[in-house]
Amino acid sequence: GQSFRILVEELAELYSAAVQQRAPALALPAGQYGDYCAEEQAWLASDTYRRALGAWGQRLLDYDGDFKLFADRVGEVPRRFVGRQLRVDLDDALADRLRNAAQQAGVSLYAFMLTAFGVLCARQSGQRRFMVGSALANRIWPRFRRTVGMFVNMVPVPMCFENEQESFAQALAKVSESVDFALLHSAVPLPEIVKHMGWSQRLNGEAPFNVGFSFHDSLAARPRFAGLDVGIDEALSNGSSKFDLS
Repeated sequence: GQSFRILVEELAELYSAAVQQRAPALALPAGQYGDYCAEEQAWLASDTYRRALGAWGQRLLDYDGDFKLFADRVGEVPRRFVGRQLRVDLDDALADRLRNAAQQAGVSLYAFMLTAFGVLCARQSGQRRFMVGSALANRIWPRFRRTVGMFVNMVPVPMCFENEQESFAQALAKVSESVDFALLHSAVPLPEIVKHMGWSQRLNGEAPFNVGFSFHDSLAARPRFAGLDVGIDEALSNGSSKFDLS
């Protein structure tokens, strides 16, 4: 989402500069994407990375790579990765209520919505213990904030609702703590976590989850193209699907 916004803003400035016959007012990014890739390679060989990978190992110790949602349906239908997009717009009043509820609980809106999604999945699947994948922006170095590139990383978020008497507030506290951990260790690549846990052979190239939670909170793209009235739609579906349910 952030790369898309940067790209469209810069395209608007380049277009407007060409139309108005002036030099574009674009600052060079503090770091190029190639710099990020080189720094990540160096980080993957560091003790800091090894500690972060080990922390994931401890976090997922009770999960053996076989905690996919709707387990009783997995394998029944061959995957075609064909999907569609269902958009549900929340009105301002409901959005405000959600933000206020998250604020009163002392958690982020992301953690609040992820918990609600987890509870819904538990009820629909009949499973009390599973993992959900979630994409994190992963721009942890300030110098790459204005760099276009693929920084995002999918992380496994364990969900456990085994106590049927547990309140939503209690579930929220657990999921929020898992989110804090994931944000702190978001740079560890998912394939490396899978290998570290010894799940590679069992998963056969797949992720340890088959359901993804996507929460886009990047700033809206509001570019100004000189002489043009432009509308931006970031939610166009290409008809493909990475997960059984997203």
